[in-house]
Amino acid sequence: MQHILVEVQDHEKAQLLYSVLQSLDFVIHISMDDQEILQHVQQDTVDRTEEFFSYAGLWSERDLSVTTLRQQAWPRQFV
Repeated sequence: MQHILVEVQDHEKAQLLYSVLQSLDFVIHISMDDQEILQHVQQDTVDRTEEFFSYAGLWSERDLSVTTLRQQAWPRQFV
């Protein structure tokens, strides 16, 4: 196992770096000195998940099928 120590001056950049590292499947553990950044990143992840699910059922009242989409996208023109 290899260890890398990275020092970042800007808190926003640290959050970005933390998010990128967290998404990589080969990263085993990420530790940070500043707990405030860690809590903010975790809360931001929760907020985005809740925002995504708030759109559930957006298209529930519409009649969508492959046939209707094709008819709307490529209407036949009779000459």
